[in-house]
Amino acid sequence: TAGEGAATTCANPTRTLTGGSSDVISLAAGETVLLTGGAFTGGVAAFPQGSVLCVSPSASFAPPYANNASGTLVVQSQGSAQLPWLTVSNGFQLINAGTTEGQGLTAAGTARLENTADGTLRFPSGLALNSQSVLINAGTATTGSLNVSADSTVINTGALASNGSGVALNGELDNSGTLTIQQYLTASASSRVRNSCTIAVSAGWAAAGSAVNQGLITLGSDYLNNTGTLSQSTEGQISGVSFANSSDGAVSGFGGYRFTGNTTNFGTFSGDSATSPIAFYDTTQTGTGIFDTPSGTITHTVRTPVIIDPDRVPSGCSNQPAADSADLYVYKTGPAAVTIGGQVTYTVTAANIGPDTAAAATVTDTLPASGLTGVTASGGGTVDGTTVTWQAGDIEAGTAVSYTVTGTATAVGTLLDIASGTSTTDDPTPANNDGSADHARINTVVTDPMPVNNPPVMADQAFVTQVDRKVFGQLAASDPDTGQTLTFSLPADASEGALNASAEHGEVMLAPNGLFEYTPAPGFAGRDAFPVQVCDNGTPVLCAQATVTVTVEPVAVDYTVTTESGIPETIDVTQNDRGITSAPVAVTQPTHGTLTTGEGETFLYTSDADYTGPDSYTYRICSISAPDVCDEATVRILVLPRRIPPIVGDVHTTTLEGVPVAGQVPVSDPQGERVVTRLGVAPPHGTATVTAQGAYVFTPDAGFTGTTSFTVIGCTITAPPLCDTGTVYIEVTPSPSPSPTPTP
Repeated sequence: TAGEGAATTCANPTRTLTGGSSDVISLAAGETVLLTGGAFTGGVAAFPQGSVLCVSPSASFAPPYANNASGTLVVQSQGSAQLPWLTVSNGFQLINAGTTEGQGLTAAGTARLENTADGTLRFPSGLALNSQSVLINAGTATTGSLNVSADSTVINTGALASNGSGVALNGELDNSGTLTIQQYLTASASSRVRNSCTIAVSAGWAAAGSAVNQGLITLGSDYLNNTGTLSQSTEGQISGVSFANSSDGAVSGFGGYRFTGNTTNFGTFSGDSATSPIAFYDTTQTGTGIFDTPSGTITHTVRTPVIIDPDRVPSGCSNQPAADSADLYVYKTGPAAVTIGGQVTYTVTAANIGPDTAAAATVTDTLPASGLTGVTASGGGTVDGTTVTWQAGDIEAGTAVSYTVTGTATAVGTLLDIASGTSTTDDPTPANNDGSADHARINTVVTDPMPVNNPPVMADQAFVTQVDRKVFGQLAASDPDTGQTLTFSLPADASEGALNASAEHGEVMLAPNGLFEYTPAPGFAGRDAFPVQVCDNGTPVLCAQATVTVTVEPVAVDYTVTTESGIPETIDVTQNDRGITSAPVAVTQPTHGTLTTGEGETFLYTSDADYTGPDSYTYRICSISAPDVCDEATVRILVLPRRIPPIVGDVHTTTLEGVPVAGQVPVSDPQGERVVTRLGVAPPHGTATVTAQGAYVFTPDAGFTGTTSFTVIGCTITAPPLCDTGTVYIEVTPSPSPSPTPTP
């Protein structure tokens, strides 16, 4: 994760500041600065992309400003940061495992805010996510107003609260934690809401986008569905005061609704199933209808009491442990044909595909109704008429138990033998162990002569997936002999019946019916291969082998960056890409600038002089081991006019003991922007006031003489603001002694 990578970076800083300071901090791209052992209250003059500022557990960080924040701020566990209102630039990252509080934050470029499970994050004045920004909260996060643009995302698995003017959602909200909103939730047509845990809104919800609810949503007032779509699972529930579904609104799915005020429907309100309709309960409805105003289309919906349990923890909540699950896969092998008087041996295998232990497993083999005598069973199996039973006990995930049943064929015909199994652990796919699947049923033809057996046929096969994505496939094979059952295995483990094996760059799980799951090693891109074997159940058993090749493609992701005209911009495209690959290579060049190779695996882009506007180029990443396995993406660049910070000059002045002194701090801006000044570090031996125009008044402490100083901070009013710090030095001299009174 980003948090783990930043922790590693902070463990090896390039520069360490110790003991606290009010000095201005300036970082360079590629530099990691660690703050430790004190309070740091100076401004941040430069915080470019590619730089990292770490706040250790023994440090606090409270800058009055941070110019063009594009780097990574890491607040470690027990560390703290007190931030001003920030407008952050493209590439900014905040990784908080301690306590971070800011007045507010606006993401003007692509930004990533990550609050870990132990972190506390607060923006009481508001948070605005723009330009593909993302908030990932696993801990405790509180904001004022929350604004999410159409291309931005909020992912909450912890506790997230908006205590301001409400949430304006234009992008995506994925909630599997607890989300609390004091005012309205306003979701535009581009919004996407997915809730699998709990959302509590003190006011109402105005919906125009898409929403899927698998958990619990409680509203303090109304739900208004303007042009949106709302679907619930059977577990989903929504409660509130009034309900209104407009003529362009659509409600579907399952679940329950409970409202205590006026309810109207002018759009489509249709459940997905007549046998499991939507339950809608208007507690003030005195008639027999579902809504106070029932217009539009209403199907598969009934009026019935809906009970809302506010303490219910939906099954999709991230903090709820999943119930144990074990996929017990029961299959068997046996001869396709025998002659009369020949011995018939069936092998029954119960394999646990996982993920948990299959507890108290029972394996059963149902014998042919007739034609098989002298039946015996291995492994302590109990033979009772036409049934053999084994008490297999607990079967661990990824392991299997096998038993044999032996008898003598007595007549010409077909012997049908069926294997099945159960356990007390929940089984997600009982169809592969209840005896209904082909792999659990063996038909053995009993004849007089012994037919000649031919080997099965299987060709090499290929599959494609992407980095860090599993691939599921079905192996293909055939047998020239009719009526035979083919069993697939991994050759190295075929004699042991194992289901798992390691390929050179991944893990393989193969079922006897040829269905396999391949999981590539984390980050691997290229080609991997593993051998497979297929055997028939003829006499003798014959097998064929083949090679399965899996191509794991890297994933290059389009990237958006904002820069200033004429300023070199380091672009790290690999932060969004997936896969261990060779360095990215430019495929096309930008139209309005130059592109060179930067440090590490970055590009260095510099726009043409005085150019502003859009620009772009494409790049390619390829597997190291298989250079022809590649992917391409586009980097889109927005070139903005270059901005220069203002200049706040120093002042040297004098005054007499106890006498206030006033003056003007020289302030200018190279680009003519308006600059607002304020007091920075207060004087230690007096008091000072500073106006927004740079005028100051200093009053020395009573009895103080000597030299003292205070700082003045000047910032542009254009967002994001640029700042500078000046110092006023005052020499306080003793008051002159009064002249003696003349003697008459």
